[in-house]
Amino acid sequence: MKKGISTILGTAIFIQILVVALALAVLLVVHQTATTVKSEQNLHSLAQHAMIIESYENNQTYLVATSPFVITHVIYPNGTVTNDNITVKYSIPASKILGKEKWAVIVTNEGTWFNISVLNITTITLKPP
Repeated sequence: MKKGISTILGTAIFIQILVVALALAVLLVVHQTATTVKSEQNLHSLAQHAMIIESYENNQTYLVATSPFVITHVIYPNGTVTNDNITVKYSIPASKILGKEKWAVIVTNEGTWFNISVLNITTITLKPP
């Protein structure tokens, strides 16, 4: 009779250990999936906004974007804030936004903001000795 009880108790303990291990494995997979989904959602929301870079071509600075956007405000160094509605379809000369200023902060309709400036590129010509 003792042999039968110890077998039953051993089996019950083994099943409990197995159930706890499986529950921990499922919990780990659920947590990893939730983390992956949240990361994917964050990356997707970042990818929806236009990214803007400054480019220099033909002695002029351009703002180049990954997708069309609208500039709603321009904040100049002297504190002046303009309410604009400038539609940018991938590229625009920086001078059109900056005027005579060297830099400004632009705010887009997406709520993102960028510090833009005129690139001062100096060409150095090397003369052979």
